[in-house]
Amino acid sequence: MPKYDSLLLNCGGGIINHSQQSKQYRGAAALAIGIGGTGVAALAELKQKVYQQLEPDDPNSAVPTYQHIQFLAIDSDTTDIDRMRGKAKLDRDQEFFSINNPNLAVALRAKDLIKGNASLNWMDIDHIDGLLSTQGAGGVRQVGRYLLISRASNLISIIQAKCTQALEGMTGSDLDVYIFAGISGGTGSGCFLDTCYIVQKALENMGRAQSSNVMGFFFLPDVITSKPQVASQPVRVNYNNGMAASGVLIRHMVLPGCVDDTRRVLDYVSANYPKNVYISIMSQYAPPKDDLPRPINRRITKGEYDRALDYAISKGFENVFIQQRNSADLSYTPDFDADVIFDPIKRA
Repeated sequence: MPKYDSLLLNCGGGIINHSQQSKQYRGAAALAIGIGGTGVAALAELKQKVYQQLEPDDPNSAVPTYQHIQFLAIDSDTTDIDRMRGKAKLDRDQEFFSINNPNLAVALRAKDLIKGNASLNWMDIDHIDGLLSTQGAGGVRQVGRYLLISRASNLISIIQAKCTQALEGMTGSDLDVYIFAGISGGTGSGCFLDTCYIVQKALENMGRAQSSNVMGFFFLPDVITSKPQVASQPVRVNYNNGMAASGVLIRHMVLPGCVDDTRRVLDYVSANYPKNVYISIMSQYAPPKDDLPRPINRRITKGEYDRALDYAISKGFENVFIQQRNSADLSYTPDFDADVIFDPIKRA
């Protein structure tokens, strides 16, 4: 009976003893962001705990409000948000940002357009077997990222609005941004890193990059595969998506004119980690602007990168990831200021 849903404990209902609720901390505003199915589920759980354990802005109000604590769910699948019930549920109109694209299958079939788009050169479109699901990213990280970046400009505006709302009426207060995501599904694992950059861009636009704290909470594949409702799904996909986040992967970027620094880094790793540690030696440095001082005003040379790799081999490392030097391209960094970063359907 839907009219009694708000009384269910799992919907945020039940008897709440206001005398046992803690007062809100007024020293900082907060924005909590959940990405993908697992991240949104964590966000919903957090909101329920806030309603149960924190005193609302007006304890006498029939509808509790928490202006300085804002919530934002980001997902490519609308199924979970539509199932939520109770007064503590996430509001689809005010607290949900959909990156779903109903024409995604058509867009992914336009392989020539995608291959010809420099901003999409990170996509391995030939190995994406179409759309794996009618909802969401279908467990494919590249699809999740594709969906997010296509709406990055809108998301920046939404995050700025949420932050402004959380800070309203507060003078000189810090802003704390919490990001929750699972790294086993296509949306969470494909979007969490770009979302961090998008949040940073929004804070820079507001002039709050130095007075804000951004924290991430990321769930390994075991969290989602332990749920009974995913028992019938291919576990292989879930674990593969989270593989790079499990264990230790040391990433080191070689900078121009700094091969000696790379050698010192490798000396430290060799002295403190086993030889079978996974280490990625990156060649992708590209000057972000033209007026940088030497030597960081250029990309690294082939000789510099080769010397770095030769030294890594001489130290006896067994698992070394290398990059092609053509990865040193600013096209790997999306233009978050663009109104439409890419739109293969429109270009078709």
